[in-house]
Parts: sequence; C-alpha cells; structure tokens
Amino acid sequence: MKIINKPFPLIKLVIKNGLNPTSNTIFTYGKKIYNPAGRAIPEDLIIHEMVHQKQQGFFPRLWWRKYLRDPDFRFFQEAEAYAAEYKFICEKIKDKNYRVKNLIRFAQTLSGPIYGNITSFSDAKVYIDSWSRLVGEDYPKVRATTSKTNG
Repeated sequence: MKIINKPFPLIKLVIKNGLNPTSNTIFTYGKKIYNPAGRAIPEDLIIHEMVHQKQQGFFPRLWWRKYLRDPDFRFFQEAEAYAAEYKFICEKIKDKNYRVKNLIRFAQTLSGPIYGNITSFSDAKVYIDSWSRLVGEDYPKVRATTSKTNG
C-alpha cells in the first residue's frame, strides 16, 4: 500500500453522508492510504486499512458508494477491520490492560460519530472481540510504503 500524506479526495462526500471524521482520520481507497495529518501510522492501523483494501478489491468506487449509503454494510466492514487490528495487537502485546484499553478505544470509535453512530458501544465491543478470534491467519501482513512525493 502507498501512503499519501494528503487529504482524502472524497472527504466532502464522507461528511455529506453523515460521518464525522477528525482531521487525523485515515482513509483507504484501493491501494492507497490517505493520511491527511502526515503522522506516523502504527502497524496495527495499517493492518486495519489493509483489511479495507482487501474488502474493496478491484472496485473501490463501488465499495465506497455502498459504505457511505448503507450503515449496516459500514458497520460490518469496520468491525472486520477492527477485529483484525485487535487480533494483531493481542498477538504482539501480552499486557492484558493494554489489550483491553485498545478494545475499548476501538469500540468507542466504531460506535461514535466518526462512523455515524451506527451501533452501540457494547455491540461494537462484542463484535470486535469475538470476530478477532475468527480472523484467520490470512489477515493482512504489514507491507506499506510511504510516498516520497506526498501524493
């Protein structure tokens, strides 16, 4: 995946459809990760974005159309990505408190305004935790490259 340190080209459409991303929110479109803040992206978040790349397949435009219009679709796409991200953390970090803090953070984000308040905190937490055990060994491995030209 190529990391582009520029705003996501569809940001106005995202906001128009009731989502409320922060200025640090990262987006994936095809094989590109848009990183408007230009900050370092941790490995677990790259895993999350690589799940979206896999979900989008060869048709990122169609995926984004459905993602923006269908809250149920958006929930399941994000729950899968957060589950892979959480699994990655659980495999790398043995500190249970750190794991729980991240599960709570992921559930708060998934149930919050960034995604249009599409679910409750408790449902988000249950889905992420249970799905993290179902994500296979084929979940994405970190192989991102940073754009030298910033776009």
